[in-house]
Amino acid sequence: MKCDFCGANLTIDDVRCPHCNRLNKHYVAHRQEMYRYKQDYLNTKRNVYQKAGKISKRMTRIAIMAVMTALCLGSVILNFFSYSIRNMVTNYSVKQNLALHIENLDNYIQQEDWIGYEAYVDANNIYYCEENELKDYKDFSRVTRSYDYIYEYCMRVVGNKNSGDESNWYNTDRCIDEIADYLNDMYTFADGGKYDEYVDFNENHKNWCDSLMEQTEELLQAYMGVDSRMIASGEIRKLSKGELIVVLEGSYKQNEL
Repeated sequence: MKCDFCGANLTIDDVRCPHCNRLNKHYVAHRQEMYRYKQDYLNTKRNVYQKAGKISKRMTRIAIMAVMTALCLGSVILNFFSYSIRNMVTNYSVKQNLALHIENLDNYIQQEDWIGYEAYVDANNIYYCEENELKDYKDFSRVTRSYDYIYEYCMRVVGNKNSGDESNWYNTDRCIDEIADYLNDMYTFADGGKYDEYVDFNENHKNWCDSLMEQTEELLQAYMGVDSRMIASGEIRKLSKGELIVVLEGSYKQNEL
């Protein structure tokens, strides 16, 4: 299965996405269903013991094992079909409002409202729709999501600076690491030669990516103190994640002086 927020691969036992650290909704639902089946199993087990007092211990164990197997199988089947049904309902809902979704997404792009764009994609399950007309919008969501996270971590850096509290999990060093990670992913995506599956998108929608990256770099300049000359020259777009961390750390510390 895929993460609802960033599309990374997940298993049903992952509490959080290893890529974006968001809570795995499917895990929560799975645990709730398993708890309910566990309660059903305990009730069934108690009834079996009460009604089978004269049955041999061997037969009792066989009956309990059969009930457990049936419940586990039922849980697996229910999980499979509930996930499939959810996808079917999502696809149907998006398809029914396809023209409206495209119009709204185009408006967000025209207004350069990347946070609004990503929120709309997330709220309307656009990322999971299989309609071909939405493919480019789904692909673009990869970088609007990166922008969303970069903005969030820039705000956290500002919050840490104003509060003076660096003891929390999202301290400045961690925020800088996350910013560099999402920035690197954004630049890699925009380079059509690095992700073959996005070559057509980058050729057709270079203006979308350029506009988004320019706004992202304005955030870096305003909140992280990155030198405008490095941004204007395009040098920053050629750096690896490790090099981006060094630049961000140095710019931020210099900006504090």
